[in-house]
This record gives sequence, C-alpha cells and structure tokens, in this order.
Amino acid sequence: MSGLLHSRLQRFTCSGFLCLAFALFQVCASVAQLPPSNDLEKAISFLQQIDPAKVKPDDQEKVAKEIDAAWRTIQKAGPAGSVRLKQEITRPSQSDYFRLNGAALVWAIGGLDEAEFIAGVWRTTRLSAQSNYVFYTAFQAAMQQDPRALSMLKTVLANDEFQIYVGLHAMRVTWPLTMDFIWGAYGPKGLAELQKIIYSADHDVATRSALRLLSKSQYLPAYDRTKVLATTRSGPVKFSAVQALGLFGHPDDFEFLVSGLRSKDPAEVWAHLFALYEFEDLRAVPEIIPFLNSPNQAIRWEALSVLRHLMTPDSLAALRKHATSGASQEERERVERVATLFFERMKLRPQGYDRMSTTEKERLTALYRQLYEDEDQLQKGERPMTRAAFRAAALRWKEKGRLESAEGDPVQVREILSAATADDIELLLDVRAKVYRRLSDECLYEIERIDEAVKFLGRTRYRTIPASTSKAELKKK
Repeated sequence: MSGLLHSRLQRFTCSGFLCLAFALFQVCASVAQLPPSNDLEKAISFLQQIDPAKVKPDDQEKVAKEIDAAWRTIQKAGPAGSVRLKQEITRPSQSDYFRLNGAALVWAIGGLDEAEFIAGVWRTTRLSAQSNYVFYTAFQAAMQQDPRALSMLKTVLANDEFQIYVGLHAMRVTWPLTMDFIWGAYGPKGLAELQKIIYSADHDVATRSALRLLSKSQYLPAYDRTKVLATTRSGPVKFSAVQALGLFGHPDDFEFLVSGLRSKDPAEVWAHLFALYEFEDLRAVPEIIPFLNSPNQAIRWEALSVLRHLMTPDSLAALRKHATSGASQEERERVERVATLFFERMKLRPQGYDRMSTTEKERLTALYRQLYEDEDQLQKGERPMTRAAFRAAALRWKEKGRLESAEGDPVQVREILSAATADDIELLLDVRAKVYRRLSDECLYEIERIDEAVKFLGRTRYRTIPASTSKAELKKK
C-alpha cells in the first residue's frame, strides 16, 4: 500500500523532526471541546476496519484523508480518547495494522508517557504490517534522548523485518540501517543498554544489532563480550561478532580473524573477510588473494574490496592478474577499474611501475594507501586544528546536525583526527546523533566520516598504528 495511508506521521517527521509537536498542540488545544462519544467510537471503529491490502489505488488518497479525520477526532477526545483507543488496541483479535496505527496515535497524544504501552503493543505485533508507524514513532522517541524511550528502542532492536522508503531521497532503509538511525539518534547514552543486550543474548537479532552499534561506536566495555561471542557462538551471531572484532581492531585478534578464512561456510568466510578489511593489517594480504578465485561471487567481490583497501605490491599484482582471468566480463572490468585507478592516481603507467624495484613498489603502494585508503593524514598545505578550534567546531556540528565547516564545506576525517583524541569519542557520537536526524542519504556520508574518525580514535587506546599497518601491535603503556 502506498505512503498515503501513513502520510500524517511522515509529514510530522519530515518537517524538522519536531516530534509531533503540531499533533500534541492540536490535542492540548482541543481538549475543551470533546466530540460526542459516538463520534469517538465511529473513529476508532473506522480505523479497526482498514485492511491496506483491500484498498484500491484509486481510493488511497480518500482513505488517507479519512484516517487523518479519525486521528483528529480521537485526539480531540483528549485523555478519554486515548484510554478508549488503548482498550481497543489491547482487545484480542485486532489486526496488526490497527494496533500499529493506534499505537502511533497513542504516541502522538501521550508521547514518552506512553512508551511502555507502545513497547508492549510492538512486542506482540507483526511490525512489518505497517513499518512506517513503527520506524517513525521509534525514531521520534529516540531523538528525545530520554531514558523512558528505551523500552520502545529495545523492542525494535530485536526486529530485522520492518523497513521504510524515504521518497524525498529515494532511499530504502532496511535492517541494520533502521537500527543505525534509531539508536544512533538516541546517542551514546544508549550504549550501556546495548551492552546489556549482548550479555543477555536472549534474541539473536537484538544481539547482532547491538554488536554492530557497539563496535561502530568503539564502546570498549563491550569488547570482551564481543570476543566471547565470536569464539563460542555459531551462525549469524558469531558472524556479527567477528565483524565487530574487525571494527575494534585489537592486535590480539589478528590470528583468529585469519583462521576463519579456512571455514567451509561461505557466510563465515565472508564475515572474516569483512573483518580483515576493517582490521587493516597487511599480513592478511597473502591469505586473501586466493579468494579472488572462490566459486562464491560475494566472497570474490569482498576479497577484491579488501585487496584494494590493503594495497601492496602483492595485492596489485593479484588484481591485475584477475582483471584478465576473472569469472565474468563484469568482474574483469570491475577489477580492471581498480587497477587503472591506482595508476591514474599515482600518475604512472603500468610499464613504468613494472620496471620499479620491490622497494620502490612498496613505497608507492604505501603512498597510495596513505592518500586514498587511510584517512588520517593531512594533505600538503593543510594545517591541523587546534584543540580549541576542534571543540568549537564540534559544538557547531552538533547544533546544526551537519559535519561541515563554517563556510559550508564538508569536514574530512583527517581534519577531525588532526585535533581529536579518544576522549572526544562521546562528543563525536553526540554530533552523529544530531546528523542522523536528517534521515537522508546525504547524512549517511557524514555519518561514515564520523564513524571512521571514531574507529581510529578508539584504536589509539591499545594499538600503536590505528590505521593500515604492516603489523598491528599493542600500544605500550
């Protein structure tokens, strides 16, 4: 069914994320003029009878307007309307659509005071029956960064089925990105709750979601448990924990991450390839090269990504060879573009590179990594930020919800890292929370840069070289 039947909720969300302020204003302004009880009953009854699957395309706009009118009628009834609606929501045999629609309206009327009720409804309802009513309600609750919202947020954490489509940006938001937006908007104060989730391990999806969120935030208290899950669990939870270990990048985990490449399970191999990409230890390159010839396309393409990221003379030689022997024309062209881009960026012809000594090739590929794969080095002519300038800029980013300079230019990872320390991780996560509010593909590019800076800063606590290195080593205390 099209977005028309949930246009009311979307409009509130898209107009500055004011958490349904207009709806709440309507409720407060209308309590004095209660509609007759039969109007309230008719409005609730109408919502109960809606079956989105049976609404014809030509009737969608009409039905959307009728839903809008029913919401207004129930809102005008004030507390009595909310109580009556909640009674019907909890009555047996109600449709999932009505329960989600009604819970969204309960949120519009009561906000965080109704968080526990809404969470209870969601726990017993198929959330994908109308994902927008779930996502936008949870997202608005998260943006208030109030502990009362946690019951709602923990409920959706265990669901990987609901998704939304943001028409304005032509962006489909599916799991785990749904959790990134919701929990990311709540900010760093939610990390301790996520850590509890991975210790309870009551639900696999919740555990996997929490592992991703914790590692992307470099939440070090979760590291030990992550390692336990990676080494003792099996299946998707294990794979998510492996990927999280790659993000943490602790030197002690290198051998374990490489050992997973010997698995017979393609999903496990892929998880370890992903982790080695993030781990950034060049010793993995010889172990990864053979996977360019894997019969599994997903594994071949992930191996390609890792070798491009961990560029060495051996990586480049393997990629150039695969550009002529890949499994398909598309794959060969894809690998050829990677190799061509290397030579173009380094302003060098392949023949000139081939005449270089091993030492010269190592120097050139190291320079390539520094310029195009690692994002921590300032470029020629750039000056580092002072601590004071960084703090002032971060507060501006947080206020505006944009990772941009005072002149409106994008702020790069290297600029952040020129002044930030591990003590600034929480501040950057606060900035990220405000950037997430924009709910767009554009904001995700900024989120990616913040995450990369946070990953680097997190590793400075225990690793001598946080970015790509010939050997990840423990930092001396």
